[in-house]
Formats: sequence, C-alpha cells, structure tokens
Amino acid sequence: MFNNIVSPQSIVIFDGVPNIINVNEESYGSNAVVQITVNQTPTATADGQYSITVMGETITNVLSQENENGKRFKLYGDIDSTALSISSALRNCQRLISLFKIYTTGNTVVMSARAIGMLNVSASSNIPNNAVSISVSDGIIYSQLYGQKINLDLSVDGEYVTTLEKRMYGNDCSFDISQALSPYAKYGRLTPFYATLKAIDTSGMLVELGEVDGDITPGYMLKGSNPYLYNTDPQLLLGSKEGLTIFGNVMEVSVLSPNGFQFSYEVLAPDGTVLNSSTESISSYGITDMFFWISQNAMLSGSVVNISAGTDTATFRIIKPLKAAEDFERVVWRNEYGGFSFFDFTGKDSQTFGMSKSLYNKSWFDFYTNSSFEHEKMRDNDTRTEFTLRSHLLTQDEANQFRSLSRASSVWLVKKEWDEITEQMEMTTARRHIIVTGLDVVENDTYPNVFTATLKFKLSSES
Repeated sequence: MFNNIVSPQSIVIFDGVPNIINVNEESYGSNAVVQITVNQTPTATADGQYSITVMGETITNVLSQENENGKRFKLYGDIDSTALSISSALRNCQRLISLFKIYTTGNTVVMSARAIGMLNVSASSNIPNNAVSISVSDGIIYSQLYGQKINLDLSVDGEYVTTLEKRMYGNDCSFDISQALSPYAKYGRLTPFYATLKAIDTSGMLVELGEVDGDITPGYMLKGSNPYLYNTDPQLLLGSKEGLTIFGNVMEVSVLSPNGFQFSYEVLAPDGTVLNSSTESISSYGITDMFFWISQNAMLSGSVVNISAGTDTATFRIIKPLKAAEDFERVVWRNEYGGFSFFDFTGKDSQTFGMSKSLYNKSWFDFYTNSSFEHEKMRDNDTRTEFTLRSHLLTQDEANQFRSLSRASSVWLVKKEWDEITEQMEMTTARRHIIVTGLDVVENDTYPNVFTATLKFKLSSES
C-alpha cells in the first residue's frame, strides 16, 4: 500500500509530506511458553545454593527475606509463596521481561512470550526435579517475510537512485520515501519516481512484493490541505479557493493536468455583465505556470475575476477602489501544492535598517602627531534592510491564506517597470526573492471577524 491506498494511479505527492509505502503480511503461529512448577520446597542451607537459568539469565536463592530483591528469590515453606518469589526475580532480568510476560498461577510460574515465533528457549535448574519442575514449549511462526530484509529500490526519471532496507517484524514494514525523493522535487514540474519492493523469504526464495509509481513536486502540509493529489483532471493548484483577492492587473496561477486543458477567465461587473474574457487551449502536461494580463478598464469596472481550468474554477474579488492606494506590492509564493499563490498588499509600507558593525582599536602612536587622530575604527559594516508590508482589511477567508505563506520556502516580489507610453508602473513576470522574517494576522479590536496582516521580510540579495 502507498499512503494507505491500494495500487494508486496517477498520484502526485509532495516532498514535505510523509509518503509511506507499507508491506503487510498476516503472520500466525504460537508463543513460546516456559512453566516452572514448585511441587515442594527444598531445604536451603546457604545463599546461592540453588539457581534457575532461563535463556542465559540466572536467578539464585537467598536465606533471608531481607535479601530477597533483584535477581534473588527465597524458598518458602508455602509453595505458592516460593513461586511468587521466583517470578519476581525473573521479572528483574531485563532480557526475560522484554521477551516474556511473567506471572504466577498458584504454585506455577508462567512465562509466555510476547510475540509468536521460535525463540530457541532454554531453561534449567539445579533444584531437585521432585521439588521444582520446568517445562518448555518453544513457539513457531508461519510467515513468508517475518524477520526478513525488505528491499525498496527507488528510481527517479528512469534512473536508479538508492535502495532502502528494513527487516520485517510483526505483520508490516513501512518506508517513508519523502526524504529520499526530496532532492529531485523541482518547482513547476512533476518528477516521476518508481519504487520496486522485493525480499528473500524464509525459504530462501526471491519474492517480488510489488511496485509503486507516481510524480513528486515540492509541497507541504497545512491544516485542511490534501496530502497528495491525483493527476486525472485539470485542476488549479490553489491551496484555498475562498477569500482570493486581486489589485494588480496580472493573474498568476498554476494548473495541474494529465495532458491538455482549456483555460479561461472572465471579469464580471457587479450586475454580472462580462466586461472582459478570454479562452485558450493549453497542450502542456503536468504543472503549467500561467501569467496573463487583464485590461485596466475591465479591472476598474469589474468586481470579480473568475478563472477556470477544465471544470475547476476559482474567484478573485477585485479590491476596490483601485485608486484608494497609491501603489501596492505583490507577494507571490509556491503554496502547499507547489503552485502559485499571491497577495496584493495595498497598505502603507515601511523600512527598517539593521546595522552590524565590526570595530577595532588603532594604536596610540600618532596621538600627538595626527591632528585628526582616530582610535576606534570600523572594520566591517553589514547593513540589511527589513521591509514591512500591511494589508487592506480582510475577512476570515482572506486571512486564512496567510497560513500557506507562513510555511512557504519560495517567496518573491513581482518587479515593476515604468511604462513610457502609459506613464505608469507596470507589473512584469520578473522576480525579487525575499526571506519572510515575520507574519502577523490580527483581528480588529472594534469590528469582529475583520483582520489585517503585516508581513516583514528582507531581500534574498540586497544587490
């Protein structure tokens, strides 16, 4: 089984989510049992005179009840008491208590193995047989794979990369292949993988246990997100399809598809009138990163933008009024499914300069001869700028998408360029990568269910 699915087809997995291949086999058999029966109490004249040895662990007798501790037992006149003392000493043997459940029934100590199967049990004593008798019944297991080494060969893009190995104890054996596949997961593409499982069974024969195949891409787990997807129908790779907003006139979205798909968008006026629309057929397979521009006139008059890939749809609310903010900053990130998510920050932004200076002390030798004498001087000056962006007022659904941004490892700003014809700043598809250093989503003190988000970040490169 793979991710608790029998023979999954067209599965897409994410490197930041556990991906478990499980081998199951129902084993059956019997448990090993050792019984030590006290029939009568022999007379003891010295400590250590009598001993009982089970699987290399030895317990010995003592004469005084005060010394009856650890791996020592006392021979009482009452045979049930003697059995209880023996069981207590055996339970103080670390190996035995890990292998057996040890208890008494009347005058008999019962040691029952915790698991089925042969243990090659040995037990002996120098106590006369008529006083203490020992019986041993070893266990047996009927299994093809119990205790055998399971091999998992992993290939990526048609080439062998590694083998994972585990021994199978109990009825199952599991492998998490995420870490082995993670180096091959690339943003914006599906990387095919193939796993084969085999073992040498208890009779010495090679057994083919099955195979698993699928595709991997970078992604992570969020509350409510799917741990994997099926690439059977076109779908928008959006972590959330509720509370989406847009301020700029560029749409950025990723689509997962098994072959080709029809992509379309439409801008609707408040009364439902279609102000602008477009439809095109895309022939690419896997993950397709989409960029498209919407006319400014449509954005000014429209209220929502509907997009669709096949039958999968999402709606973006246009933040109004567009002229309420002098400018905005778009933050884009690879979300939990490896696709594009973005948010347009229209609130006031700010900058904070952080300085880390390394100083040293110059000698005093030119104190009298240098009219501009310096003693403490600067060796290095590392200055980094931290930026702060603030959002417009948000609903609960709009605020929820920041959970995804907080987990993202690939985040960037969309660069803007001055358009000489329109004499406006226009968005481009160029990126400026950032490192998120803080993200706060706060509910308004006066109005419930109204939120604002504050994002702090530094540039990946200050150049």
